[in-house]
Amino acid sequence: MNAQLIQLSVVVVGKAHNPTILNPDFLALRGIVPPDWGWEVDETITTPPFAIVRYKSGVAVNVEPNKLQVTDMLADADPTQSKAAEVAEAYVVTLPHVRYTAVGLNFHSVIEVDSPETYLKKRFLKKGKWDSPSHSVVAAGFRLVYAVAPTGRVTLSLDAGEVQKAGSKDTKSSVIIANANFHRTCSDYPAEGQVCEYLHQLRSDWSMYQTLIADVLEAEE
Repeated sequence: MNAQLIQLSVVVVGKAHNPTILNPDFLALRGIVPPDWGWEVDETITTPPFAIVRYKSGVAVNVEPNKLQVTDMLADADPTQSKAAEVAEAYVVTLPHVRYTAVGLNFHSVIEVDSPETYLKKRFLKKGKWDSPSHSVVAAGFRLVYAVAPTGRVTLSLDAGEVQKAGSKDTKSSVIIANANFHRTCSDYPAEGQVCEYLHQLRSDWSMYQTLIADVLEAEE
């Protein structure tokens, strides 16, 4: 089995984020998305409760009153080379007055298997009367929580699902959907130093995620 990363997302939770300031000009002028990157804007929405700037590079910057989120849909080759964490760090450094409370680094993958429901049941569930011909379990999802030194945690969620195959509108593949959230809490104020420190854990978190997928599902890294 091979795990294919489909999305990397970086979330910085905070109080009183201001979505109305988010637009391509703000990101360029503040050096958050420097013009020399050559990123072409694909979509911009700016409203009081929600704002997003999406680039054709695959990166999107989203701000809501309680969070900043930067996603990268094209980080599958090597997420440690993604600009997502760099964008989030530059944004936070530009607005240090926001009360940042937590950082999440998230990896979303799919693992193609013939029957994900059966695989997950056999891998994690013990046979018993609760799964019998009269009331057979047809699907199961799992949530595993691990400690991350020194005070963080990672939550790994596993579910059965389907994805559409590239180049085909009708053909779908059965997959295990694996989502991991590396969560760390900020205790300082101002907290931009802590936020940047946590964002710099991307490489080590990615390494741990690969190990977890391999160990938990016996998949290849």
